[in-house]
Amino acid sequence: PKQRAQLKLIANSVHTDLDAFHAQFRTAHQRTYVLLLLPSIDRAGLEALRVEQVQQADRASRRIVQGLADAAEVLTPSQRIRLAAYLKAVHHKGAGL
Repeated sequence: PKQRAQLKLIANSVHTDLDAFHAQFRTAHQRTYVLLLLPSIDRAGLEALRVEQVQQADRASRRIVQGLADAAEVLTPSQRIRLAAYLKAVHHKGAGL
């Protein structure tokens, strides 16, 4: 029960942070549409938006890895093996393999 509570806190924290990242990505998509609908193409604005989104994706990726590492510290070695197998299965399923 203690372990489950710790994992739930970690998962909820990561989920909250990723929700914020998703909201920022949606806002960026809206900004892209605005830039594309201007009478003249703002290449510098589009490039700045692209750079911002790459940085945002990097922050999101780091947060996911941090959450995985935090969860791994709570798990036993055998539980980590099962987690790795689960993540591999989910990853391959999502990749269409």
